[in-house]
Amino acid sequence: MRSVFPAALLLGCLVIPAAADPTLLTVTGQGSVAARPDEARITGNADAHGASVAEALAAQKLVMGHVTAALAKLGVPEKDFAVSGINVNPQYAGGPVVAGQPRIATGYNASTQLSVIAEHPGQLADILQGLADAGLNQSARVSFVVHDPAALAQARAAAVKDAFTRAQILAQQTGVTLGPVQAVTDGPRPLAAVNYVEQMMSVLNPLLGATQTISASVTVSWAIK
Repeated sequence: MRSVFPAALLLGCLVIPAAADPTLLTVTGQGSVAARPDEARITGNADAHGASVAEALAAQKLVMGHVTAALAKLGVPEKDFAVSGINVNPQYAGGPVVAGQPRIATGYNASTQLSVIAEHPGQLADILQGLADAGLNQSARVSFVVHDPAALAQARAAAVKDAFTRAQILAQQTGVTLGPVQAVTDGPRPLAAVNYVEQMMSVLNPLLGATQTISASVTVSWAIK
């Protein structure tokens, strides 16, 4: 496993809110580790147009059929593909808006939000291209995720060590003595995300060979004497 890069030790702070227990010292520690992503999540929109709402929805259904077929051809299981919602918006002709006169819609746009999981990041370029060919005509957002439990554990261990080091420094500088730990809160699991447009497809392969830095945070409270 790759080496851990703990954050600077002197960035800690003594957190004592107005309503907090003054006999507690609460510190948040930070830790990070470099690891290769083992999953990629793609989110984006597929748009379709029609002269009426019904026509726009029918066109959108056709586009989503192409998307579903493309994902099946690429071997993406159904559980890794989800639709989170659809928006239908009117389109208007250009020109000035006249007060008191209603705007007349010239057509409708139906936009579907979808997400796809690439269980192997090496599939990412093929899936993005397949989605683009099938009708994913808006910029896609790709989030790289690390599921490696050893990497996550190493980042958390570094965060705990950092919290203890910060607490010892603060206790020494403020003249208090650390007692037993009273509470530990694990921070949220982060995602390393990158935005892509079609013109950036050529950079995907070298990027996927790089590591991502995943971070962990742990908040620890000590009794103080």
